[in-house]
Amino acid sequence: MTRLHGSPQWRESLKTHGWNDAFLPGAAFGTFLTEQDRRVGSVLKELGL
Repeated sequence: MTRLHGSPQWRESLKTHGWNDAFLPGAAFGTFLTEQDRRVGSVLKELGL
């Protein structure tokens, strides 16, 4: 996936489809998921769920 992410074809696909580049490999993706878990948990707690 990292090799694909660095390719000109992928950059062109991002542009063509109006996609955001949110690629997070390895530990960075794990950190993102942990942060999202905390954020969603906090919102649910505030809502009383």
